[in-house]
Amino acid sequence: MLNSKPMATFLESLFANQNELWLSASESHPFLTGCADSTISDEQFNTWLVQDYLYVNSFQPFLLGIIPLSPSVADTEILASGQIALENELAWFKDRAKERGLQLSASPLPTTATYKQFMETLSDHPYSI
Repeated sequence: MLNSKPMATFLESLFANQNELWLSASESHPFLTGCADSTISDEQFNTWLVQDYLYVNSFQPFLLGIIPLSPSVADTEILASGQIALENELAWFKDRAKERGLQLSASPLPTTATYKQFMETLSDHPYSI
């Protein structure tokens, strides 16, 4: 007899199996709590803003590259909506950088560079892994 219980979603699985890791990366991360309670320094926030812009800017070509590979209309629609969200996010970064007098042409820090390299390696894999 087949198990009638549905498979856990990715997020349910993450919360159930990696709760401590999830909390340390989200709710209790010093950068996020510093943003929430206004104790983050301008320098820390500015560094994040520029580095996250660089990350999102390098993620955009990856996303554009996988849209044509999507196996279904539903996947294509989801990816295309993600592309629109990225464009809006990049516009937000540009506006905040201009307000703060920041240059978005900075060099990526090691973590940002690693994310970019990882995304570049994904183009060697099929759409569905």
